[in-house]
Amino acid sequence: MMSRGSPTPGPVVDVQTHLFPPAYLDALAVVARGGGRAAEVARDTLAYPVIGDDPLFTGALQQRLELMDAAGVDTHVLSFPAPFVWSAGAEEARRVSTAFNDGCAEVARDHRDRFELVATLPLPHVDESIAEAARALDELGAVGVSLCTQCDGTPIEDARFDPLYAFLSEREVAVLLHPDGFSVPGALADYGMEWAIGAPFDDTIVALRLIYSGLLDRHPGIRWIVPHLGGTLPFLIERVDRVWQRDAEVQALLDGPPSGYLPRLWFDTVNPDARCLGLSAAVLGGGRLMYASDFPFASRRDLGFSLGLLDEAGLAGDERAAVAGGTAAAVLGLS
Repeated sequence: MMSRGSPTPGPVVDVQTHLFPPAYLDALAVVARGGGRAAEVARDTLAYPVIGDDPLFTGALQQRLELMDAAGVDTHVLSFPAPFVWSAGAEEARRVSTAFNDGCAEVARDHRDRFELVATLPLPHVDESIAEAARALDELGAVGVSLCTQCDGTPIEDARFDPLYAFLSEREVAVLLHPDGFSVPGALADYGMEWAIGAPFDDTIVALRLIYSGLLDRHPGIRWIVPHLGGTLPFLIERVDRVWQRDAEVQALLDGPPSGYLPRLWFDTVNPDARCLGLSAAVLGGGRLMYASDFPFASRRDLGFSLGLLDEAGLAGDERAAVAGGTAAAVLGLS
């Protein structure tokens, strides 16, 4: 299938799309009847207006397929939408995760080649997360897993998560990251800033934590995909390199400048500005970018908009084909 307005053939794979399966909403309803912060987040999620108002968030698969066909999108990769429900109880966390994964896996089975599952995991519970990752990969056909850019306030490189990363590295699993608003509670609570700028800040932070912490070296088999063009990274990476050059303590952490580690990461293209996409292709490399729409949160009625940004950014030929789907197909192991 060929994307609208593009002369370049090849697969078109959208690596960041979301769905709230009914079974997942049922699991949230159980959590919502409890107490604590997890119950509060569950109640807020269930009360989110679009979930009840727009069937595209919970199903309407035929309508979604029609939108995909109209835009020329071959495959939607389904991954976990924020907010994350951080459950203190391992069993509760496991039930929520499995409900989401099973619901999305059913969609993928019923519509082969049009939908793929990236499984969510019941972190911060490591043993349960390893078990669910194995189940999702081996039994549900998941093409990767999704993790938050932080874990309930704990940085992603925390040593307690190393057994999970060792498992994912051994299996050479793709990990799609996603922010949960902003990791500093209250700092951006006003004026809609938590999602307008906070989420991209966390994208930037997690990329640099992956680089500076040595996590990329300790677990080289993981294929990390950072969302939203890496947040502010394309704009700030030269500044990051300069700080590394003049700070001996920071410099000792790496064998070379931070920018030299960018080719070990991938980035999705969720950003509504073609100018930012063009800058990111120049700084990060077009071969490290993967097309994504954040459907249905963005471009809800016209998936052609986000694809059109590839043309507006000046991507063409092999580079455009790679961004549109070739790179994602290779990294996720899609046929």
